[in-house]
Amino acid sequence: MNRRKLPYAVLAPKSASLIEKSNVLYLLHGLFGSYENWLNNTDLCFYLEKFNFLVVCITGENSWYVDSENGCDFFESYFVEELIPEVENRFVGAENKIKRSIAGISMGGYGAFKFAFKYPQKFVFAAAMSGAFHASRITDGYSENDYEVVYPSILEAFGEPNSETRKKNDLCKLITDFPVEQISELPFLYFDCGSEDSFLPVNLSVAELFAHKRISHEYRQLPGGHDWFYWNSRIENILIQAEKLFEHPSFQGV
Repeated sequence: MNRRKLPYAVLAPKSASLIEKSNVLYLLHGLFGSYENWLNNTDLCFYLEKFNFLVVCITGENSWYVDSENGCDFFESYFVEELIPEVENRFVGAENKIKRSIAGISMGGYGAFKFAFKYPQKFVFAAAMSGAFHASRITDGYSENDYEVVYPSILEAFGEPNSETRKKNDLCKLITDFPVEQISELPFLYFDCGSEDSFLPVNLSVAELFAHKRISHEYRQLPGGHDWFYWNSRIENILIQAEKLFEHPSFQGV
């Protein structure tokens, strides 16, 4: 990766003793966003007063959270191999078992589910709001209105159609090819999408694929569009869902 500073924010429980519970939720922003979006565009800090776990808002730039085809950016490796160990060693302690969740919006929703299927042993819960699950399949001539805005980042991250990077990060293929005998090892998967969101069809397709594969999940279609008004209305529910999984006795941590 090109060496540069990648800031993140850690929101901790008020009581230091609560951190010993070792529950961590990573939040992934969307395209053209930053870790600060969660702080500036939602009531996350207010909602967190009711919960007792760490929340980490990370920086993903416009990477789609992949090790890019251009060979310059390695955001998947950065997140898995560098950021997670750094945050948890610093704020939790390497000696503690950690229950880890991940969630994101749009590009970040795609990233959250991609990480869940590539590294299922690392997470107890993965969530997506308005997930851009079709990212690796977007090619020249994509029909959505914002094609000219989105496509350069797709090309930079995934490369040309049929590239190896596209194949390795095709979420639908990851789901389809996931071994049946390992499905029980997946984190619980939650996702929702607004009824006026242009990404609704691909979210419905993923819900159908999960049902076909008999993958445990919850999907909701709710009023709303692809915007922070919708995401702010949903983030508290993500926190609630994460807490339920953190407290579930069958999830022992890693």
